[in-house]
Amino acid sequence: MLASLVPTLRDLYVRGEDESDPFLMTMLHGPRPRLSIDRDAYVEVRHQPEAFLLKIAAAPDSKITFETPDFATLVKFVLQYMAERHGEPRSDGSLS
Repeated sequence: MLASLVPTLRDLYVRGEDESDPFLMTMLHGPRPRLSIDRDAYVEVRHQPEAFLLKIAAAPDSKITFETPDFATLVKFVLQYMAERHGEPRSDGSLS
């Protein structure tokens, strides 16, 4: 499921200057699959209980953690984070 989110986020948000971030849209496969959204945020799949965990570094000493079993809700939070961090995408897929 996380892998299906990558093309959508890349199409909407990844710009030339963002490509220098080595963590941008990187998938880590293993017992706990993880999608690194960028340097400050990632999504991890939890199996016990089954849920998605979104972590965002909000400030030097603060993190925001969001956990949900609902993939659609996770996608909404990730898109909101990306819009705030990288700008709102326009309907043609480019950024405003």
